[in-house]
Amino acid sequence: MKLLSGPPIRLLRLLRANPGLPALLVSGIGFATGPAAAQRPLHGVVADQATMSLIDSARVTVVGTELEAVTGGDGTFSFEGVPLGSLAVRIEAPGYPVIVEQVEVVQDVVLYMQVMMPRADVILGELVTPPSA
Repeated sequence: MKLLSGPPIRLLRLLRANPGLPALLVSGIGFATGPAAAQRPLHGVVADQATMSLIDSARVTVVGTELEAVTGGDGTFSFEGVPLGSLAVRIEAPGYPVIVEQVEVVQDVVLYMQVMMPRADVILGELVTPPSA
């Protein structure tokens, strides 16, 4: 698996070293003006919660919009023009349960999401079938 440099990968490395950090970090940028001020970028990385492996081909959707992306081999996704306000971001990947994260998109902030996907087998645990009568 190839790791690319950039904010999402540095964030993943930081989280590997400090598992107690929150799943969503924000960093400030300069002021925006004009029509684009009502929209902001949203970037992130999707990884396996247990192994910290980056997840390829996860589908990331901003609920209520037409914004949709698929993660590449580096586990990253990126959106431009995300509307301001409280939004739900839905993440789907084969072998993992669907995750929906709430984010607050505000002016003058670029969001970097770090999504840790729990494995379905970890959530389900051991299924016990009662004896047949």
